[in-house]
Amino acid sequence: MNDAIHIAATRYVMSAQRLVTQHIVLLGGDVVDGFIFYGVLSASTAHVDFAADGQGRWATLSDPRVPHENRRPITIRALADSLGMPRQTVWRRLRRLIAAGVVEHTSAGVLTARRDPRSPAYSTALILNTELMTSFLSEGSFGHDARERDRKAALGVATQPDPPRRTIGRLSTTFILHVISEFARRTTGDLMDAYLQLGLTAACGGPGADGRRPLLTPAPTRQIVEITGLAEETARRRLQGLVKAGFAERTPAGYAPTWLAGDDASGLRGAMAIGVTRLIGQLARQGS
Repeated sequence: MNDAIHIAATRYVMSAQRLVTQHIVLLGGDVVDGFIFYGVLSASTAHVDFAADGQGRWATLSDPRVPHENRRPITIRALADSLGMPRQTVWRRLRRLIAAGVVEHTSAGVLTARRDPRSPAYSTALILNTELMTSFLSEGSFGHDARERDRKAALGVATQPDPPRRTIGRLSTTFILHVISEFARRTTGDLMDAYLQLGLTAACGGPGADGRRPLLTPAPTRQIVEITGLAEETARRRLQGLVKAGFAERTPAGYAPTWLAGDDASGLRGAMAIGVTRLIGQLARQGS
C-alpha cells in the first residue's frame, strides 16, 4: 500500500474523529472523552456486523438503531486496558458521558445509552461520515488485486442509493480505534500523542508526483491546531515531546512527522495498512 493511501487514510481518521468529538464537546467533553466514547460504542455494537444473523440488520438510517438488548457492555477495566489509559482516568471521564446521557452504566459495565440525545445530529454525522468514506475510497488504487477488488466493492456499498450508513459508522469506529491505538502503542503509549501524530500527518502530507512518494510539507502549529482542535499550548508542548522522542521533526517552516519519511522502525505503515485492508474487506462483504 503506497504512502499516498496512508495519508488519505490519516485524513479520513482525523475528519471522522472530529465528527464525534464535536458532539462530545457540545456535551461538555473533549478529544479524550471522544476516544472513550468510541471505545464504548465499538464494544457495544461492533459485533452485530459479524454475527450470523447480524449482517444487513440495523444498517441504514431507515432501520432502527441496534436494540438495547443486542448491545454488549464492556467493563471499565477492559475499556481502560483497550485504550491504554489508567482506570481511574477512564472512570472519571465516563461519569461525564454518563451524566450527558450518551453512555449507560450497568452492573455488567458500560454501553451506549438506551436513548441517544444526539439524534438527529447523529444521523447527520452518519451521513457526513459516509461522504468522507466515499471520498477516501475514491482516492485511487489500494495496491494488489485482492485489495483493489475490495476497495471497488466497498465503494459500491458506500455509494448505493440507500447505503448502510449505520454499518459504515460502526466499521469506521473500529478502524479509527485501531489506528489511534496502534499509533499510541508503537510510539509513546499516549493516545493524545497518537492523535497529534495523525493530525500532523494530515496537515503535512500530500501525494507525490508518482502517487507513491509522499510530499511532506512542514506545517505551522496553527494549522495543526486547526486540524486537531487542541489548544495551541497543548499542541506545542506535545509536538516538542514528539520531536524529542524522534516521532516528529521541527524545521523553520513548522513540524513534520517522521513515520513516512524513513524506514518507519515503529511499524506505523504496517499498522495503517492492516487497518485499511480489514476495513475495506468488511465493507466489501456488506455488498455480498
